Amino acid sequence: MKTFLLLLVTSSLLATEGVQFQSLPQAECPHPWFTGPLLTPSSHIVPKGYFNFEPYLFYDVTTGQYNDNWKGISQSNFNKVLFVPFFHLGILEWMEFFIAPGGAWQESQGASAFVFEDLRAHLAFQVFEDPKHFAKPSMQIYVQEIFPTGKFRKGATNKFGTDIGGKGSYQTAVGVVVGGIYEFG
Repeated sequence: MKTFLLLLVTSSLLATEGVQFQSLPQAECPHPWFTGPLLTPSSHIVPKGYFNFEPYLFYDVTTGQYNDNWKGISQSNFNKVLFVPFFHLGILEWMEFFIAPGGAWQESQGASAFVFEDLRAHLAFQVFEDPKHFAKPSMQIYVQEIFPTGKFRKGATNKFGTDIGGKGSYQTAVGVVVGGIYEFG
């Protein structure tokens, strides 16, 4: 747990070291004021010369699984605290680089371990946007790769799976994100 907290504090400090934050003038902000989507990707990229840091902390408890006949099978609780810092870096006015390293503390049946998760990275390309009027939706396309940096095999039997943090394979994805602001009434 100490390692997890050290990772959390260190990545937060590194992300803000020497950073000058700029904000949009009041006249350029959409009304009502929004900070963007939460837990979903944004349809806008970060412009060239800027970066966005979004630290996420998740807590998950798995209490069972389903068998082949979709019958719920109870199991010992599997607790997971996952820290994933999202880093978005604007490379060009229409392209950003995204990387998300992750680490988790996992516990089950009295055994626990800190593990590194698989590393996600992608390039996103802004297809179209209407940044001033928000009358039209915006859209981006991204190409993502997940690198198998987390441990995925040869777990200790006395750790009950808490020392496994990855899937063990490269995973490539292409995605489209569309979003807009619509006022009703």
